[in-house]
Amino acid sequence: MSDSAAHLCASRARELLETLRPLAGDSLRCGVHYHGRHQAVLDVRDDVAESYDDDEIACLIDDLALEAFGDPTRLTDLYRLGDLEATARWFEDGVLVHYPYSDASGVAVTFDHDVGCSLRTLIATGAAFLDGP
Repeated sequence: MSDSAAHLCASRARELLETLRPLAGDSLRCGVHYHGRHQAVLDVRDDVAESYDDDEIACLIDDLALEAFGDPTRLTDLYRLGDLEATARWFEDGVLVHYPYSDASGVAVTFDHDVGCSLRTLIATGAAFLDGP
């Protein structure tokens, strides 16, 4: 997302989550941040926390980091749709929005399907926040 920043710091990741919370309300399930080998769960709803142990959460975050470590420049060149700002994955019981910030850092947030706004609004709000100061 940002060529000028080396990584997304944890405090900025928390600010992103707090920016999305009013849009999502109780539909916000979980937010995680990663930077290199550092991983942090920013927030997790109680019912979601009961579904995963610490090792499973670490594996999920590792998977997100590997996705971000892919080649966004290649995708940008291939699809000619501009910079890759986020990905969304629609699952049976929820949606995952991943904001890869650099090849070593990013944020992922999961929501229930009944989120109070459109998925486009969530993605655009998060991308605009991360592009800002």
